[in-house]
Amino acid sequence: MSHSITPTKDRIGFAILLMLCATFLIALQEALIKFSTAELTVWQIFTIRGFFTIPLFLAMAWPARQVSATWRDAFHKWPMARAACMTVMLVSVYAGIPFTPLATIVAGVYTAPIFVALISAYFMNEPVGWRGWLGVVLGFLGVLFIVQPDSDSFSYITILPIIGGVFYALQAIITRTKCRNISPLTLSLSLTLFTLALGLIGTIIIVVINPITEFPFLTNQWFAMSPRTWIIITALVVLMAAIGIVMPMAYQNGPATIIATFDYCFLVWAIILGIALFGDYPNTASILGMVLIVAAGVLISRK
Repeated sequence: MSHSITPTKDRIGFAILLMLCATFLIALQEALIKFSTAELTVWQIFTIRGFFTIPLFLAMAWPARQVSATWRDAFHKWPMARAACMTVMLVSVYAGIPFTPLATIVAGVYTAPIFVALISAYFMNEPVGWRGWLGVVLGFLGVLFIVQPDSDSFSYITILPIIGGVFYALQAIITRTKCRNISPLTLSLSLTLFTLALGLIGTIIIVVINPITEFPFLTNQWFAMSPRTWIIITALVVLMAAIGIVMPMAYQNGPATIIATFDYCFLVWAIILGIALFGDYPNTASILGMVLIVAAGVLISRK
């Protein structure tokens, strides 16, 4: 039987602070991955990070004597289904991360509430309400402003984060309907196991067929590990473990409707880090699109 989390008393200020920290850590993780695309491949990151992170997650379960339960529950079908959706989302994002501004990638993933509303309405018979449908319309307009399908600068690569948003929405629905009583540590372990397995499979496929594509981050063979890349991998392991603790704690200490709103600070951090590290200044259309997507997400989460 899956071990569940124990509800805590709401501490809204503390929860908001935790969410601000979590969103910064996630933005920092994505920036670090974007920074390392010339030195690592996605399969290399999945594999090496998995080998180090899995023992860390199990060690975190040790004080509560939940190691065997955490390991066993991580292989259940719904945590694994959620992990599969999360992994597709990650691959979609990472495929475009060398070519796309960090803030644009984040905005694409944040279309997830739009797809959650649509899927819930048509497949789960959940009422969306006028706020929800207004959010869907605003979000769709925001996507058009960012993608700009009728402009000379349009690239299908900008659609990849939106595909990520679809699968992020699917994992959110699975989490809400099938994994609500499963501990965040178990869900994090499931995701790490799934990405580790995919990293190994992807590595073998790349070695065997050695494809040449415009996505070297996905199709290059492993790079030699230098002291610098080991530092990057270590940082990614620490960030993944920290995010796996801090974000669930935020939702455990405050109402989801409030905390989910502050989740959009991820976009602010992404803009700041994108400008500071990569010189990615969003244009006016992209900023307007991001504002519309955030407004859509807030409307849908508040409905």
